[in-house]
Amino acid sequence: MNSRTITLLMRYFWWLLLFFFLPSPLLLGRLVDTAQHYVGIKEEGQNRGYWIEKFQRLVGIPKGSPWCAAFVSWVLEQNKCKNPTTRSGVALKFVNKQSVKAKEVAKGYKKVGRNWLVIWKRGNSYKGHIGIVVNWGKISGETIEGNTGNGDIREGDGIYRKKRDIISTQSFKIEYFTPTEFSK
Repeated sequence: MNSRTITLLMRYFWWLLLFFFLPSPLLLGRLVDTAQHYVGIKEEGQNRGYWIEKFQRLVGIPKGSPWCAAFVSWVLEQNKCKNPTTRSGVALKFVNKQSVKAKEVAKGYKKVGRNWLVIWKRGNSYKGHIGIVVNWGKISGETIEGNTGNGDIREGDGIYRKKRDIISTQSFKIEYFTPTEFSK
């Protein structure tokens, strides 16, 4: 057996164990708990792979499309999240009336909680990125994100738990945080 076959078999047995023999993370009702179970999933080609394509199908975007928002939509859907109601492949569609500007958080006017969404924006374009907040202080925190990478690479290759800062010199900047609310 080659290393790819071994990797695929290990993934298969992990998911079998996860979904049939362990208590389902989907019953925990919290985004971070659910998202954590997907950390480590990697693409199998550019923006492709078994799980990535499931996320993309949920929001109706084509295979090979950027999928950070589709991953967040998947986690929201698994937890029956009622705010935000958006399920989309576009990160900026998760900005709503309850969203808080990152500048207000950095100045200490607003606080961000676990399970909130963090939304990046590129300049004045519609392009963005989105993740799930594990914990957040004033200017930095920890997130779980899809279609990202280990480090500061432009194009992602999987689902990672990352440390992030509001203050950035890159073209993508954190602009908003959106709270989440769950159905009973």
